[in-house]
Amino acid sequence: MIPGSGANPNGISLQTARLMWIAFLCSACVIITVAHRQKTHPAPLPAASFVWGIAAVGAVDIVVMGMIRRSQLVKADDLNKRGETEASQKRWASAQLLGFAEGESIVLFGFVLSMMGARPEWLRTAFYDAGLLLLVACWPQPPQ
Repeated sequence: MIPGSGANPNGISLQTARLMWIAFLCSACVIITVAHRQKTHPAPLPAASFVWGIAAVGAVDIVVMGMIRRSQLVKADDLNKRGETEASQKRWASAQLLGFAEGESIVLFGFVLSMMGARPEWLRTAFYDAGLLLLVACWPQPPQ
C-alpha cells in the first residue's frame, strides 16, 4: 500500500503528507488574514483587463494542475497494482505536493489582487475560497 505512516525512504508517508497539508492550510489562512488587515492606500486601480487576465490565468491554472495531479494519482494507482511500490510512492507524493501548492497559489493570486486594490471585492474572495476549497479537496488519502 502507498505510504501508511512512519519513515519511508521511497517517498513521504501519509502522516507526513497530512502534516504538510495542515501547514499549507495554515499558510493560506495567514495570507488571507494579512490581505484583509492591510490598509488601503489611495492608488490608481489596475486596468480591468489586467484583473480579469489574472482571473483567467488562475482558472486555467486550476484546470491544468488538476489534470496533472489526477494523472499522477492514476499512474500511482496503476504502478501500485503492478507491484512497483517505489515508483508508485514517488508519483503519489508528487501528486500530493501538486495539490497543496495549487491551493496555495490560487490564494496567492487573490492576495496579489488584494495588494493591488483590485475591484470587485468578490473576485478576490473567490480566489481565497477556491484556494481553500482546493486545499480541503486535496486532503491526503491512500488509494483504494
